[in-house]
Amino acid sequence: MGEPKAHALYGRLRDDFVAGAYVPGDRLSENQVADRYGVSRTPVREALARLEYEGLLVRAGSVVTVAAPSVDQVLDLFDARTKLESEIARCAAQRRREGDLVLLRTASEHCRQLTSTSDATDLYHANREFHHALGRAAHNLVLPDLQRMLDLRVAALRATTLTAAGRWATATAQHDQMLTAVEAGDADAAGAATERHMHDARELWLQRLNRTTN
Repeated sequence: MGEPKAHALYGRLRDDFVAGAYVPGDRLSENQVADRYGVSRTPVREALARLEYEGLLVRAGSVVTVAAPSVDQVLDLFDARTKLESEIARCAAQRRREGDLVLLRTASEHCRQLTSTSDATDLYHANREFHHALGRAAHNLVLPDLQRMLDLRVAALRATTLTAAGRWATATAQHDQMLTAVEAGDADAAGAATERHMHDARELWLQRLNRTTN
């Protein structure tokens, strides 16, 4: 994005997606976004075009709508995240440095300080803080970029399962298992623990879907 205002607006919109300010089906006109963020329509047009390119928005004339993906698309997303996060954990176990472990321990402790009754957005951010720390510990030039791109897709879907009964306690315990494996330099254990973590989220999402459609 060539214009600084457009880049800054894209960042603000992206953060609002992550915070849940927009949900699938929401309509966003260029004028509406310009008024809300106090900018002209030119940076709005560029920022929305980038979000559209990333698959978060669909366009009809001057109106864009937050994408509402199909069940198959959501399952594809979960499957892709499972493979990606598992590989990140394996790399982290093999390449982590002491500073990475400090950040991972801090992120894990932050998760333990929250409970299932905490704000859903706080749970979402704490969970991503841990996974992003894992991504940095992987010391791979490509994997963390892919991780953040999928994060945006999840934010737009609001497909988080962290508020399901018992899920937060299980998720934090799984984070600790992943951390222990990374500390030990055990790539197989780190990958397996992460795969279980992501698989459980996929199954919970399917359970929620079945309850709402039956």
